[in-house]
Amino acid sequence: MPASDSTPIVAAHWITRLIAVGILAMGAVPKFTGGAGMLAERLPGGTTATLAIGIAEAAAVILMLVPRTALAGSGLAALIMLGAIGSHVVGPVGMEGELGSMLPLAIVAFVAAAAATVIGWRRASSSGAAPAAASSRTAATTASS
Repeated sequence: MPASDSTPIVAAHWITRLIAVGILAMGAVPKFTGGAGMLAERLPGGTTATLAIGIAEAAAVILMLVPRTALAGSGLAALIMLGAIGSHVVGPVGMEGELGSMLPLAIVAFVAAAAATVIGWRRASSSGAAPAAASSRTAATTASS
């Protein structure tokens, strides 16, 4: 059994994913139910942009809950949360009022998703099932040798 499949590492991978899943799911639901009106008012693209973000968040949640697709899901979640942080700090959402109070949750979700991505990447690399980018480089290197 590779070191990356030890119980603490597997547990850390699940915990980081579940933290990100909880926050993303909590943010996605209002985007589908019409409860994100304030966000839609501030984003260019309005309700359509809000719905698109909700769909991306829901996709990341589903991907993170399936072990085989967890790496892709956590990477997607990290990118989504990076965009959320950026839209708060320098973008149209801002940091004042009710929407500003969501910034700490976006930061926690980003850290959790990024950690899950790193853990998932290392687990995949050490188990022999290298992540797609790493296996592409290996194939290219082998082919050119």
